[in-house]
Amino acid sequence: MKRTLKILGGIVVLVIVLLLVAPLFISAEVLKRELIAQASQATGRQVQVNGKASLKLFPDIAISAQDVTVGNPAGFASPYLLHAKTLSTGAALGPLLHGALNVTGITLDGADVRLEQLPNGAKNWEFTKEKVQQKASESAQKNAASGAPSALKSFALGDISIKDSSVTMVKPGQRTALTDIDLTVKGADASSPLKVDGSASYNGKSVKISAQIDRLRDFLAASYSPAKVTIDIPGGSVKFDGKAALGDAIAAQGDLALNVSDLPGTLGWASGKPASGKMPKSVSLAGTVSASGNKYTIKGATLKADSVTATGNLAADLSGAAPSVSGSLGFGALDLDALMKTAQATPSRNPLDAEAAEASSGWSTAPLDLSALRSVNADLNITAQSVKVDKLSLGATALHAVLNGGALTVAIQKAALYGGNASGTVSASSANAIGADLAVSDVQVEPLLVALHGFSHLSGKANFRLNVKGAGASQRAIVASLGGNGSFAIADGKIKGINLAQFWREAKQGFLTGSAQQATDFSALTGTFTIANGVLSNSDLSMLSPALRASGKGTVNLLSETIDYRLTPSVVETSKGQGGAAKTGFEIPLDIRGPLANPSIVPDAGALIQQAPALLKKVNGNTVKGMLGSGSKGVSGLLKGLGAH
Repeated sequence: MKRTLKILGGIVVLVIVLLLVAPLFISAEVLKRELIAQASQATGRQVQVNGKASLKLFPDIAISAQDVTVGNPAGFASPYLLHAKTLSTGAALGPLLHGALNVTGITLDGADVRLEQLPNGAKNWEFTKEKVQQKASESAQKNAASGAPSALKSFALGDISIKDSSVTMVKPGQRTALTDIDLTVKGADASSPLKVDGSASYNGKSVKISAQIDRLRDFLAASYSPAKVTIDIPGGSVKFDGKAALGDAIAAQGDLALNVSDLPGTLGWASGKPASGKMPKSVSLAGTVSASGNKYTIKGATLKADSVTATGNLAADLSGAAPSVSGSLGFGALDLDALMKTAQATPSRNPLDAEAAEASSGWSTAPLDLSALRSVNADLNITAQSVKVDKLSLGATALHAVLNGGALTVAIQKAALYGGNASGTVSASSANAIGADLAVSDVQVEPLLVALHGFSHLSGKANFRLNVKGAGASQRAIVASLGGNGSFAIADGKIKGINLAQFWREAKQGFLTGSAQQATDFSALTGTFTIANGVLSNSDLSMLSPALRASGKGTVNLLSETIDYRLTPSVVETSKGQGGAAKTGFEIPLDIRGPLANPSIVPDAGALIQQAPALLKKVNGNTVKGMLGSGSKGVSGLLKGLGAH
């Protein structure tokens, strides 16, 4: 027994001595050549080790190679796929003697990975699979022929450490780079939960990731495993807590929380250039998400953008050339001014203030770019308890918005609007074209016009129809191109700025006055109009008013925001005048010209003078005489007041 123990002890000592001195007799160049040959055969690429290579056999096997390069196929711009300052790995010696390969870890230091895709679709990270498959087949056939079982009974992978490395992705017209990569992977052998922790720099700012997959074997076998992921980006974070599986693509189900405290800054960092356009400062999204490949859904979602909150369900498909989004969102009070940062205090002005009218900035000539409409496709149902945009306020609103191929159509299913309702469609396209086909009913005209233009010369309850289209490179160009038609009917209203009845009463006294406080009541104001090249034309205006009738025709230039219109009031035989009683034939046309905010209203004295002889013949009758009075302060006073002699 003692002899046997001595023999075994001697063998152990001999093995230890051999492990300690063996590396001294193994040529570094031989080791490098073997490493290069095996790696080149496995990858189908030219592999070079231009630095030192070392081998240690005790207490564990350790292999290290410096200045390692994995080459690129011909036709790619970069000379290599991977270059690393140091690549180290190893295996536990004891388990290896019993057929178990326990890799002690892999360390990649100073690696530069350059991923490249050519215009023809070729990718340098797609290896030549035929050689790998051929080698595996040859090995399997050899083992089968010899009847030898595989020497490897188990496999375990230690920690993976990547330090001070970078990855660059180059596609036609696109370049993305991650630098300062420090990444640690634990549990990659699937014997314990997989944990990934690391950081990298993108566009000069740090991104951190922390992830855990509890059952890696299930995850790799396309079975769900509990999983958690947290990603911290400049100005925000993304968190997922649920389960995930890896099949042909990653599938996941669980709770998602996205928070961005500085949306313009985050988008500017992500794109590499300052964020353009108006947008909220902070956004957040929370809900139950389901992902499979390029398709994502989120149910019970809560979306917040600054003070605006919406709830609903959304789905996204990223498989197409442009991502597609569909679903429904419900808002409470939707303040688009606050959301898009457009709400600015606008000084109030008197609609009859000429200086304020002249100070109007008009339509913008700045280039209009709606190309962003091509970046996404969408089909959304949107509801809101109220909507505010600029000075326009709506009550309960329901919209169906469809965006496809750069063409946006918004169907207004309902919209409570200043005591009435609006419906119809509004459209816009990436070709800078806009359109509207709208109908409003029972709407209070005055607050609507004030909201749209800042002033109003009309009040009353209106029914209105508009069908208009336009296109152009700026707001001004679009307005100049507008064409369409419409109609209006306003009941029980007023025309502000002139009191036609008072006009008659004062004219017969030989003087005329006017003020912003004056108004002409009417029971009905109707008409139709056409729009061509930004000019609205009307020729059939009809107004019914106590003691008066009026007709009108003229134009409104939407581009210059000016009016050129003739309103012709006619005296009727009774002041009740609501049912279309016959008029006397005596008319005084009024020319309305100038800026819409402050037009001048001038009576056509020439037309009155032409009617004077006929009018004088009727003075003895009770109709006009009764309305205007008699004597020198009657008709003659009227004529004098209008400049007639």
